[in-house]
Amino acid sequence: TDPTDPTDDPTDPTEGLVLIEHSEAVFDEDTGKLVTPVEEAEFGAEFINTYIPAPAYGHPEVKKTLSGQDPVEDTTFEFVLEAVSVVEDGSFIDGEDVAVVAKDTWTKTITVPAGEKVGTVAFDEFKYVKAGTYVYSITETDSGKTGWTYSAKIWTITVTVTDTDGQLEFDIDYKAEDISSTIAEFINDYKPVPVDWFAQVQKLVAPSEDEDSKPNEEEAAFHFEFKLISADPKEGCLLTDTLTAETILLPAAEESDVVAFDTITFFAAGTYVFEVRELDEGLKNFSYDTDPRTITVKVIDNKGYLKVESVAINGGDAEIDGTKITVKVVNAYVPDTGDNSSLVLWSVALAASIVALCAVVFVRRRREEA
Repeated sequence: TDPTDPTDDPTDPTEGLVLIEHSEAVFDEDTGKLVTPVEEAEFGAEFINTYIPAPAYGHPEVKKTLSGQDPVEDTTFEFVLEAVSVVEDGSFIDGEDVAVVAKDTWTKTITVPAGEKVGTVAFDEFKYVKAGTYVYSITETDSGKTGWTYSAKIWTITVTVTDTDGQLEFDIDYKAEDISSTIAEFINDYKPVPVDWFAQVQKLVAPSEDEDSKPNEEEAAFHFEFKLISADPKEGCLLTDTLTAETILLPAAEESDVVAFDTITFFAAGTYVFEVRELDEGLKNFSYDTDPRTITVKVIDNKGYLKVESVAINGGDAEIDGTKITVKVVNAYVPDTGDNSSLVLWSVALAASIVALCAVVFVRRRREEA
């Protein structure tokens, strides 16, 4: 019987028996029957054997490796396997009846949990029933998720199926950009979109307790420093210089305009601490508050976009509106009183003392001469 022929019945004893020569039957008048002379009939038996080796099984695999920053949520990546060239009727997806043909495609996804760097996945099992060479390609789908750089690498998968004593054997090779491997690896880099932020400062003049005190009569400039104290992670804020800002206090004004330090860029989620300090430049009649203020900024990753979540100050007063902060620095202004009476009295007393001293010296010398 031919196992490839669905009409063959292995239980029929006549299957496979083929008449290759025959003789004509004649009528025997003595017996009244048709007879076939045995010596004139020749029969032959033909048996058809079909060779089917045991199939081989195998599947391509994909590895996803993450570089850059750690994403804060699980991330899913998609990959496409395409048949480039195959042996006709030589392979099937295991469990399916339709043979694989060129340009057939399949997809698989890998979900990498937050905080992890590697994930793997295997495509469905292929069943190979014929020896030969089968070629596939694997690519990554660019899903366009914010913060991700997707790999454009194309892996060529070559499957060689050989027949060894009736058993098909499966061998697979992965190549991309002249690199051979044992798995199709795609490396993706994650960098969330940076966020900009800045701090502001304002100079205030404390009201004088002296009702007769005059306000400042001239324009006055005040300067402040702003610098990074700590960053976690370190690469999240690259500020190395000390920033400065100048406020101008107009005559008779009790507060200056609000001025901003230069913009700072955050590149990673984390916690950042800064220091603000007033510079004592010795302006006449003004006191200075040089105590440092520390500002703590918390940055989060919101689906690929960095966001300043909160701002806090320690060691001073500030106006905080969401993530906007204005440091308030209060100084006292102590003007000259304009009362010179005390100065005159002290001058007269000093002159009298000098005259008295001179008189004493003069009298002493006259006595010595006498």
